[in-house]
Amino acid sequence: MKDKIWYLSNHNLFQGMIEEDFSDVVHVTQEYTVDKYKPIFLPGDPVKNIYFIKNGKVKISSISEDGKQLTMAILGNQDIFGELSLIGQKKQTTIAEAIENTYLCYIKKEDFESLLKKSPILSFKITKQIGLKLQNIENRIENIVFLDTMTRLVTLLLDLSKKYGIETKYGIEISLPLTHEEIGQLIAVNRQTVTTKLNELKQKELIDIKRSQIIIKDINKLESISKHAVF
Repeated sequence: MKDKIWYLSNHNLFQGMIEEDFSDVVHVTQEYTVDKYKPIFLPGDPVKNIYFIKNGKVKISSISEDGKQLTMAILGNQDIFGELSLIGQKKQTTIAEAIENTYLCYIKKEDFESLLKKSPILSFKITKQIGLKLQNIENRIENIVFLDTMTRLVTLLLDLSKKYGIETKYGIEISLPLTHEEIGQLIAVNRQTVTTKLNELKQKELIDIKRSQIIIKDINKLESISKHAVF
């Protein structure tokens, strides 16, 4: 695995910083490993760190008033979490759990706040990141409440293609590997329903599935399905 300096220098959040400010980032960044299915934080825990996934996969979820667990996001390499603490959150309101052996970098909240004061470009990027995160959370909840199952699935695939899509000769490959169960958690349906709906899309030659990788073959038709949602 690449070392900490290589990882940080290639992370979009820290690119463009002046050398002195980037050296400060390296100095305050720490690393550790989280075993599969181990929590990183739980609701009620004090907010301490901003996290960056160096390698692995993390599920962010919340518990509803009736005790049901709702998956808000499944994050992969280079994704950030914990940054909402920068807008005044004092205690964690969600669960962060490693769903495979995961290598994390993290910066203590107070150290990150000091970096923001010194670096305008970092401050701009993290503000944009927080805005997008809040918008994505709102959209995910609205989709679960208002959209039918197929449209929720297609909308998720389009969102994943924008964030994790890689152009290949076969189509747009979603580089974040997700099981059918994990996809189901993101759109609030069971694994069997996900399998059925993915097979329908595959039979229509809109997607292909190779192992745990989904390849979008016809993004225009998927976008058409998403735009003509059934409410």
